[in-house]
Amino acid sequence: MKKNFLTSVAFALALGLVACDDSTSANGSSGNENPAEVSSSSVIASEAKQSSSSVIVSSSSATTEDPGSSSSSVILSGGSAEVEGSSSSVTSSSSVESSSSVVSSSSVKSSSSVASSSSSAVSSSSVESSSSVELPPSSSVIPSEVEGSSCSVASSSSAKSSSSVASSSSAKSSSSVVVVKGSMTDSRDGQAYKTVTIGTQTWMAENLNYDPDPDKISSMSSYAWSGCYNNKADSCAKYGRLYTWEVAMDKANCAYGKKCNASLNPTTPVQGICPEGWHLPSHYEFEELINYIDPTFRYDHTDAAYSSTAGEYLKSKSGSNGTDAYGFSALPGGGRNVSGGFYGAGNNAGFWSSSELNSDDAFNLELYCSSENARLGKALKVIARSVRCLQD
Repeated sequence: MKKNFLTSVAFALALGLVACDDSTSANGSSGNENPAEVSSSSVIASEAKQSSSSVIVSSSSATTEDPGSSSSSVILSGGSAEVEGSSSSVTSSSSVESSSSVVSSSSVKSSSSVASSSSSAVSSSSVESSSSVELPPSSSVIPSEVEGSSCSVASSSSAKSSSSVASSSSAKSSSSVVVVKGSMTDSRDGQAYKTVTIGTQTWMAENLNYDPDPDKISSMSSYAWSGCYNNKADSCAKYGRLYTWEVAMDKANCAYGKKCNASLNPTTPVQGICPEGWHLPSHYEFEELINYIDPTFRYDHTDAAYSSTAGEYLKSKSGSNGTDAYGFSALPGGGRNVSGGFYGAGNNAGFWSSSELNSDDAFNLELYCSSENARLGKALKVIARSVRCLQD
């Protein structure tokens, strides 16, 4: 019996142990469910944070070591509010990166390589632009050649290209000029002269070289004079003859100190010293010539007026430093002052008009080797200047 009792106790203990094991197993399995959830969620959050931070680092460093973690972080960011917050920071840092941050990384790399190549392109283009800034030699040589020098010294500047001649904004392009050349013969002495038509005007293309009757000159004032520069015949052959205004007008009442009412724009041309069918150009007719070349010059000037470009086109190529684009072929014949001294041959030219400013001064057209100006201004009537005749 004692034996039976011990057996029963042992059996009961065995059953208790089994029951305890079953309970412990049951409790363990049910207790592990919640920790598993917590663990799972904390793993998810942790993974999400880790993934999120790795994406942030990826966007700042422009490299991603694990594409998979990047894609998993995107999946998590879509399924959790917490991750959504971190994904918004991801979005702001990398403006919705693609499922593979390797792609964005490669695009960043490529953009950086493009940037470096474009920077080298910029530097190369800046080198090109610096080389293209180099000015042609003519732009620096031409002013220094002309400034302060005589026409004979500066004659090399007459070799300017037609493109530089036509570049002036205020003057007509030489390519649009129609020049009609001709000739005429002075019946008084048989001398032949070249002529040129500029616009509607036909001019002598050479300075007048007519020697007036000395008896007629002697009947004029004591200032009346006509002759060759330096009193040398070869100067007349080269530059034509010089005349005081009184002789050029062929009127004794137009002497220095006398006003002969010579209009700026006379209704009847003044023949003066010119041959029949030709006349001494008026102030207005010189204005017309200059305006044809430089339309900015205008009309109705009553004092000295300048064109900054016309002189270049009116001066001869040979013996002067102009382009002679219109065939006027002005030569620097110089002049003679009231004391009988000669000046300016090879440097300037002056052509009398038939118009006076007052009793002492008349208008003339002046051209200079030292500038491209054409000046329509006054000169003392006692000065001797050249004459260009205009066809009636």
